[in-house]
Amino acid sequence: VFVLLLAMGRLIRRLTCALAKVLGRLLSDVMARGLAAVMVTVIGAVVLGSLPRLAVVVLHPVFRSANAATAPGVEPPTSDYVSGGPGSSIAWSDLGDQGRTFVAGVTSTSDLEDFSGRQAREPIRAFVGVDSAGTAQARAQRAVAELERFGAFGRAVIAVGTSAGAGIVDPGQVVPLEYLYNGDVATVSTQYSILPSFLSFAVDRPNSVAESKALIEAVRERLQQVPAGERPRMVVFGESLGAFGASDAFEDLADLLRRTDGAMFQGPPNATSLWQRYTDDRQPGSPEHLPVYEDGRHLRWANQPQDLASPPEPFAAPRIVYLQNSSDPVVWWSPTIIWSRPDWLAEPRANGVLPGLPWLPVVTFIGLSGDMMDSQSVPVGHGHVYGTAPVVAWADILRPPGWRPCQTVKLQQHLGG
Repeated sequence: VFVLLLAMGRLIRRLTCALAKVLGRLLSDVMARGLAAVMVTVIGAVVLGSLPRLAVVVLHPVFRSANAATAPGVEPPTSDYVSGGPGSSIAWSDLGDQGRTFVAGVTSTSDLEDFSGRQAREPIRAFVGVDSAGTAQARAQRAVAELERFGAFGRAVIAVGTSAGAGIVDPGQVVPLEYLYNGDVATVSTQYSILPSFLSFAVDRPNSVAESKALIEAVRERLQQVPAGERPRMVVFGESLGAFGASDAFEDLADLLRRTDGAMFQGPPNATSLWQRYTDDRQPGSPEHLPVYEDGRHLRWANQPQDLASPPEPFAAPRIVYLQNSSDPVVWWSPTIIWSRPDWLAEPRANGVLPGLPWLPVVTFIGLSGDMMDSQSVPVGHGHVYGTAPVVAWADILRPPGWRPCQTVKLQQHLGG
């Protein structure tokens, strides 16, 4: 990364000098150099801004081929309660690579019963790929039809997930809920892109929010038809770009509390508007890496699972959780770091952030950009690796009747391997 950036810097310098030499024939040296620098900056911004979309056009056949593939070991499901299975209206071939992985990974009733010691229900997993419908609204309607077909509106919980990249739904967020409720859960998501995550983040952020809004509203509308006493609780979730889309599908915290029974957003990108808003509005004395807002009444952040117990005031339903490792570059990466020291480097450092790490204009941004490329090749609890933290988060957000803290520990151990 540094070699590439060094080469780019030298190229920019040479272009600026060459342009200043040409302009110097018409202007003073000072004006020529200044104008040349401005022109190269503008041209560079236009070129760099166009690169992601150019890559999408050039590499589209590659991404289309990847979406049509199936990961090794992923087989068509035999359950009547998942998309692409015998009880589904959606063909296995239309789910996309990530959609097939998602539905095929549903937790088996035998695994649930081995853990709980009780008879379990078959979990529901509904997924609609980009090949199944052409718009966010159409995919949302097909998703609701799948939920209807599987009997999801008679379950205890419906979890609405916003996918990331080419349709990725993080199993680390889905599987814990299936165990917590012994299978009495329906999880639904849709695909809005065939692009890998890094390109999807550059060009698909508006689509992520639009997809999330359409699916959440379609599920909510159908839930309103269920009598209040029989209505499943609806929670929303997302990881990385999925956290961005799921979070920013809501106008503000009040909207999120009004329209859901809880939410978990894992590793939200720094550009997430709702996250930014309440992080910036945190109570004085609470750091950027672990904010406190309104004494944690409905909204809490956690670098580690135990952080959800702070502040000690009651955590009232609906409960909203942002899981954000203190060393996750996805959470802390922002172009503003180029010229401005972020609060998380100005305030007392979080565990996981080097105490002597300085902020240096441009240099810190370059380093953090490099860290993003390796953010999932680190131990659990660091970088973009969250392990069993969602177990604790879901147990706080949507604790089943009779569920005890010791069962949370047991489930963490079970899923942590």
